[in-house]
Amino acid sequence: GRLADRRGWKAVEISSMALMACGFLAALAAPNLPMFCLALGLIGAGEVGIGLSSMSFVMEFGTAARRPATISLHNLAWLPGAFAPLLGGAISDKLGSGGVLAMASAMAVLMAALMSWWVTDPRKIRGHAPRPGTHHSQDT
Repeated sequence: GRLADRRGWKAVEISSMALMACGFLAALAAPNLPMFCLALGLIGAGEVGIGLSSMSFVMEFGTAARRPATISLHNLAWLPGAFAPLLGGAISDKLGSGGVLAMASAMAVLMAALMSWWVTDPRKIRGHAPRPGTHHSQDT
């Protein structure tokens, strides 16, 4: 909430991806089950941040008239995730569970880097910032 209000949803998205990367690495290095569970908590916190911020981020891109289509495309973008268990299983067969965690961490870092370099915060595109305390654009 506060980070999004101050820095925008892009900052939340990137921070959440970094949190997930740290969680994957922590799971890889976890010496016991309690530490592994803490690592999964970090991954889960990152996932929640990405889920919340990505929908709000998408809302910033679309005008009120285009929001239904924008939201539909956003939800459709999650479809490839349905195949992630198959890919993860194939990677695990070749590299073990450590390889899956290492690759997941690397992908989270890559996605955060791509997001920071190639995606412009919608508020900067429009040339205005939303009023303090709001999480969406004020257009109608």
